[in-house]
Amino acid sequence: MVLSKPKTHSTSPGRIDKTSKDKIASMMKRLKVELLTCKRKLHEEFVARSIAESRLLQVELENRRLTEQLNKVLEGYHDSLDDSGTVMVNKDTIKVVETAFQHFHRFMDTLHLTKNDTTITGIHIDL
Repeated sequence: MVLSKPKTHSTSPGRIDKTSKDKIASMMKRLKVELLTCKRKLHEEFVARSIAESRLLQVELENRRLTEQLNKVLEGYHDSLDDSGTVMVNKDTIKVVETAFQHFHRFMDTLHLTKNDTTITGIHIDL
């Protein structure tokens, strides 16, 4: 195996030849481009993080609001229980439901009287 002698530059020590300068310039240019790319990506990440943190804050506020609403509903539900655990229903609520059923039955009677078979079969009710 023959070892070759390392190549020496024809310039004096301490001086950089043109090829080395070109390589350094090329590396510097590549590093500048890479630095600019990294800065751009960092800025994009910063903006994305700001947006995400803002959205997180909105979600936390909405969660707090919904939790408070749920607690009020549950509080009202627990207040409507009697000693045996049965739900006490407001008489006005019962009246509204009964009125809705009366209207529905009048509607069904009207359909039956008019013998509107297409409507009746269309809603899958046998009379």
